[in-house]
Amino acid sequence: MLLARSYSHHSLLSAVPKIPALVEDAIKKGYTTIALTDEDTSSSFVELYDYCQGKDIKPALGFTTRIPNISQSGGGYMGKNKSFSKAALIAKNESGYKNLLELISLSRSTNEKPSYHLNLKDIKPYLQDNQDFFVSLCGIEHELIQNIEKNQLKTATEILDKYIQEIGEKNLLVELAVDVNSTDPKETIEVNKKLAKLCESKNIKYIASPAPRYLGRDDEEVFRVVLAVRDGKKLAAITTNRDHSLPSKKQLQEKYSYLPSSTETQEIEDQIDITIRTDYDKNVDGAFFPIFDLPEGQNASMRLKWETYIGLVAKFQPSKTKPEWKKVFPYEKYDELVDYAINLKPEVENLKGYTQDYFDNVNPIQNYIDRMEYELDIIITKGYPDYFLVFGDLMSFCRENGIVINTRGSAAGALVGLLNSINILDPLLYIIPFERFLNPLRPSPPDIDGDFADDRRDEVIKYITEKYGSEKVCQIITFGTMLPRAAVRDVGRALGVSYNKCDKLSKIIPIAPQGRKTTFEWAFETSEEFKTVFERDEEVNRIIKLAMKIEANYRHASSHAAGVIITPTKTTDYAAVQWDSEHKMVVCQFDMKRVEKMGLVKLDILGIRNLAILGNALEITEERHNTKVDLLNIDVHSKKTFELLARGRTMGTFQLSGVAMTKYLVDLEPTKVQDLMAMVALYRPGPMGSIPDYIERKKNPDLIEYLVPEMKKWMEASYGIFVYQEDLLLTAIELAGYDWGQADVLRKGMGKKIQAVIDEQHPIFVEGCIKHSKLPRETAEHIWSLMVPFGAYGFNKAHSSSYGMIAYWTAYMKAIYTVEFMTALMTAEASNLDKIASAI
Repeated sequence: MLLARSYSHHSLLSAVPKIPALVEDAIKKGYTTIALTDEDTSSSFVELYDYCQGKDIKPALGFTTRIPNISQSGGGYMGKNKSFSKAALIAKNESGYKNLLELISLSRSTNEKPSYHLNLKDIKPYLQDNQDFFVSLCGIEHELIQNIEKNQLKTATEILDKYIQEIGEKNLLVELAVDVNSTDPKETIEVNKKLAKLCESKNIKYIASPAPRYLGRDDEEVFRVVLAVRDGKKLAAITTNRDHSLPSKKQLQEKYSYLPSSTETQEIEDQIDITIRTDYDKNVDGAFFPIFDLPEGQNASMRLKWETYIGLVAKFQPSKTKPEWKKVFPYEKYDELVDYAINLKPEVENLKGYTQDYFDNVNPIQNYIDRMEYELDIIITKGYPDYFLVFGDLMSFCRENGIVINTRGSAAGALVGLLNSINILDPLLYIIPFERFLNPLRPSPPDIDGDFADDRRDEVIKYITEKYGSEKVCQIITFGTMLPRAAVRDVGRALGVSYNKCDKLSKIIPIAPQGRKTTFEWAFETSEEFKTVFERDEEVNRIIKLAMKIEANYRHASSHAAGVIITPTKTTDYAAVQWDSEHKMVVCQFDMKRVEKMGLVKLDILGIRNLAILGNALEITEERHNTKVDLLNIDVHSKKTFELLARGRTMGTFQLSGVAMTKYLVDLEPTKVQDLMAMVALYRPGPMGSIPDYIERKKNPDLIEYLVPEMKKWMEASYGIFVYQEDLLLTAIELAGYDWGQADVLRKGMGKKIQAVIDEQHPIFVEGCIKHSKLPRETAEHIWSLMVPFGAYGFNKAHSSSYGMIAYWTAYMKAIYTVEFMTALMTAEASNLDKIASAI
């Protein structure tokens, strides 16, 4: 049996159920197809589709919208002399699903006033030549029934005829009326019999539809609480006009036994057959990457190779800029460029981050070319060159326009990224592996996370939008959820409980440590005070019981702080869009997790205040001293900078200014950028306990020891201490014979504390060490015992190294250009008098 219309918490503050609970309840109550028709949104589509897979229920994807009334006598939403009726659009197949994405976008981005709606003329073109979706008229919320209730049968007939003319009889469904509190049930039966007779005369299918907004009748109070939160009212002021619970199939059949065909829906269910792909997060093949516009005769793979070789030459012979080198070696002279690169002599005198010894003894240019070719091969084989070209072009725009940028996360380990203006670090110099970012065994798409000066982020978005077209660019939606502390405040306010009491209750809910979510379950496990108040205070007991029913429900939507997608064709071919809360830019209705599952590759464009401070400090420095400081080519051995940090003068520096961190830096007396990179990684719950040992080993090299001698190769820079996730990965690869794919499984299992994975990997690692490296079992077990707790907290080396370099940049500017840096800092903090006082 079809559940023809239902609602989840994706209908923001208009329904209670989460999708898993809704689906499981529908199955238990005998339904075989569930149409989820949340209000004006597609945000629930992917979750419903995925959750129904492998279960005895078919997902039907749809949404509820408003359609302007045809008659003047219909009720519904009134505004600006227009009245509306509600209708649900339900996709029959993949084509219909794509049609719905277009129509939702139209209602949310164009037809916004006086409320989100669709006109019949908007829907008609999508059904002219096909039958890809149903339009279901929503019972008592539609003018058709409202006219029948008033016995205006001629008008009702005209309304139905108009819908048939525009929609087509095979695409039209009509919901029967349900009982409302103010009406005698016998009257509802009479209305439905008249409706059924009218539908039968027009060959239109009518259906029984409870349209639940909560599951059991005992959830009515929590539903009213949700409405009270939405409307900013007290619970006592909220009434509902009917029962919104989900009846069982049997109950629905008994209720509408006088029209038995209304619950015979197999013919409708047979028409619904949707297959969409939602596994791109696990298998990126065929994902929808942005397309970089190329001149005729060029292809993305060769263009990326050319750009990368140009980047290599410009990096190590910076006497010419990239544009200048491109004139020397245009795209057509790629082979000459490669020959030149192979014989390239670094201009050591112009490279402040390197020494002559580095190129003579450690990393000749051939090593860079080998690493480049290795990375390019993986990037091109996996089909990602356009993605790198798009991101490289964006970052080049920023560099050319003085916007300070950084790349965080594992992408900072890509040499191709460095040479295409994406990254700030030389991964060979700082020994950062590429494979943590991309490797042949990684099934998921690449993810480059960019940091941008927050005062110029709008310029970055504008550049992308103008370059690729507003119809192909949008930000990603994110949802604010009703977490325990906020939920008890909301519920308490709705119940009329005093602010002070709700505030105190909120504050005794403990916040879970990093890596765990703060939940009511966690609060009961860890706080005796919370448990006691819950058990002894009747009012608190009621608040918490209600709050637990809406815990983690969506409360509101906003734009993700960083996520932007660029699609190959218009965005609505892949996802529905709506305006953001400020009506500045459209946002994709799929959140970040669902975007990835649907194959839309996001660009992370995050605004960072410290980068804005750096950018302003650079501008002031250039204006006052006629000196252009190149952050990518500054002295990374500045004695004055390290002395500043060793004295604890950290105010205003990135990642280094906390009281405890400052104390550690004073004890450490850093002398190299790698010290700052390590401190960024270690200054976290868990690894923090290793900081004293790190400091001692730095000051006394005799204390440095390795668990096995081979580990010196990848842990020398950290004095033999586990500092980075990469230390763990390389230990598994080098000692236990893992490949990168297996090592990533190990990392994720330890990082997310998945005990089943840890238990499974334990013997694999130990036996691997014995077989691959001939280690004694006791040694292998000892290494494992150190890896497991570290794995839960270990930090990505590429990320730590990037942030460590940003920390150094801020310290360098403060030490060398103190007035300019502090001016920029105090300007940024002008509204915070405490910060101004500290700065002075």
